[in-house]
Amino acid sequence: MKPENLLTELNNRGSRLLEMLETCRVAPDVDAIHDLRVSIRRYLAATDALEQLAGRSILSNKSRKSLKSLLDSYDEVRDLQVMIGDLSSEPEIFLPESLFLNWLKKRENASAELQFTVAESQSAAMAEIHSDAMQKSRRVLKKLPPFAVEELMDKIFKRNRKLASAVKADDPPTIHKLRIAFKSFRYSMEFFSSQLGAPAALFPRLRAYQTALGKVQDASVLIDTMLQFESEDPTNQLTPGERDFAQNRLKQWIDDFMNQKVQLETFWRKNHSSPIPWQQVTSNDLNQFIRKLKPS
Repeated sequence: MKPENLLTELNNRGSRLLEMLETCRVAPDVDAIHDLRVSIRRYLAATDALEQLAGRSILSNKSRKSLKSLLDSYDEVRDLQVMIGDLSSEPEIFLPESLFLNWLKKRENASAELQFTVAESQSAAMAEIHSDAMQKSRRVLKKLPPFAVEELMDKIFKRNRKLASAVKADDPPTIHKLRIAFKSFRYSMEFFSSQLGAPAALFPRLRAYQTALGKVQDASVLIDTMLQFESEDPTNQLTPGERDFAQNRLKQWIDDFMNQKVQLETFWRKNHSSPIPWQQVTSNDLNQFIRKLKPS
């Protein structure tokens, strides 16, 4: 294991977080907020992994709460922006005069203004948190055993396999639980990629799998938001087409994910005694190895 590689990756993640925080302070659009949320999750996954490896804290409880609070503060505006962008691309269903779509836009405007203040107040605190995490990481990475990373990935993947086995197509929350766990697996795999020798082709596959999980969650949030819209005021009414669109999309995206759920098994080994997928020796490779051992 090369500790300097992990330190470099942790520093890159921290720098990215601070960069996106500043971007959101100036222009909190849908892409910037998405990128900030991803950068926070990737940073938390890295520090969580280091803490599990070392058995010591990298982030204080206060620092971790600050990061999670920042992440949570963007939940509403992110969901609103995704819904507005999604529904605006369906103008035949969500007309310009749509009560629901215009209700979403009003809420998004109010939420985006709030985030400007939150982001500005957090910049200095986040920089201090990252500086402290780097100092602690330098100390703890000096004493890690050689196979600690693989064993940690076994532990993370075991939880993913357990949650995947519990997924039910008629129970979207079971898919959401897998989605949360899979984010930790994906971001940890990215963090340890140099230690594990993970091939570049793996990461687009991990991203596609997470995207499929995310679509189910987005469709579930849309339906929940529609229910909130109608319960808020008796005059708030969805059209039949809007309601059917939301229900059909949820079903479609659940079906799409269920068709690819089994791909999870190809991302990592089942247990510590199994070979890592990209380290498996093919029969051709084995035959070539045996021929090299035979005297000429």
